[in-house]
Amino acid sequence: MLVVMLICLFQKNISLYDSCRSLENAEFVVCERAQDGQFEISYTWAPGGDKKAFDVFRNEEQVEKVEVWNGDPNSRLLSSSPENATA
Repeated sequence: MLVVMLICLFQKNISLYDSCRSLENAEFVVCERAQDGQFEISYTWAPGGDKKAFDVFRNEEQVEKVEVWNGDPNSRLLSSSPENATA
């Protein structure tokens, strides 16, 4: 749930969710204010662990773009196909 909140807070694309790293129980996500007044995520910190550079959105460049229906009844039909289809 925290990852979803971070995606919304930092205005990332929701399709990024599938490639995000899962957070551990009670793991802190620490934000700091940058010089321009915007918040940036600095690091994560799990109980009993070391501070880690923030890497929850680590695969942001590699997110597969999934086409989503735009709500227009006249738009082309979208369909899904199984990823592990066998012939």
